[in-house]
Amino acid sequence: CAPRVLLPRPGATPAAPGRVLAIARQPAVENRGIAERAADLMAQGLRPAGEVWTADEFVREAAAVGATAWALGLVERLRIGGWPTVDDRAELLRFAVMGVLATEVTAYEQVWGKYAKFTRAGVEARGFDVASGAIVWRMHRAVEIEDVRGRAFEHAIESAVGALVAAVSPGTAFSAVDLWRVWRR
Repeated sequence: CAPRVLLPRPGATPAAPGRVLAIARQPAVENRGIAERAADLMAQGLRPAGEVWTADEFVREAAAVGATAWALGLVERLRIGGWPTVDDRAELLRFAVMGVLATEVTAYEQVWGKYAKFTRAGVEARGFDVASGAIVWRMHRAVEIEDVRGRAFEHAIESAVGALVAAVSPGTAFSAVDLWRVWRR
């Protein structure tokens, strides 16, 4: 049973195996930690479906072949909203990276309702096919959690990412929050 490729579109049968690079999109430096957490959760959740690299893993692999400066420049351009150029795509294919998964946190807030506090989180993911040079899909999931104490933001991000993972590759969704609850019982 060979691992499935997550691109060109969710649910499609893969043409050839390859890696996917998961990148956090966040132009504002002060919010980058939240976006990085969402991208890491996406990468962890999609690993059962195929090989997924985070930005750090990609840079380490590029450093092994002496392409650190190029990899760092590419990762930074992807983080602030760009996409790979034609030359970048050729280099990515040398690393067998067939897709880029850009994850962006679109909502991250708490509001007071009449009786409880609501925590909202929204996460958007875009799939970029390296071979064709096009965005092949875009998905958004948002959750609203009521009256959760302590880990409300973490729970909201994990729930939104879990919903995205389930949409991108059915059968691979997980929840660290649910695992934690089961363990505490």
